[in-house]
Amino acid sequence: MRRRWLIAVCLLAIVAAAALWGMERRQRISTAAVERNVAHLMTDSSVRCYNHSRNGSTWACAVGRPPDPECKVVHVSPFGSVSIESQPRECHYP
Repeated sequence: MRRRWLIAVCLLAIVAAAALWGMERRQRISTAAVERNVAHLMTDSSVRCYNHSRNGSTWACAVGRPPDPECKVVHVSPFGSVSIESQPRECHYP
C-alpha cells in the first residue's frame, strides 16, 4: 500500500514539473508567428516584434511604417493564442 502511494506521489511530481516547464520555460511562439498573427489581427502587413520575456509570453510589436509606427503589447497564452492589449501602459520596441 505504501509503495502505491509513493509511486502516485512520484508520478504527480513528474506531471507537475512537466506542466511547470510547459507554462513557464518552454518558448511559446516564434517571432515570425507572432508577427504573422499581429499582422492578421491588426490588418497591417508592416509588423516587427521583440520578445520581452524568456518564454515568449510577452512581446512588443511596432505596427505600421516608420517614422511613426504604433507600439502594441502582445500576450501569448501557454496554448499559443495571441491577444493584443487595447490600451498598453508601457510599450518599448527597441
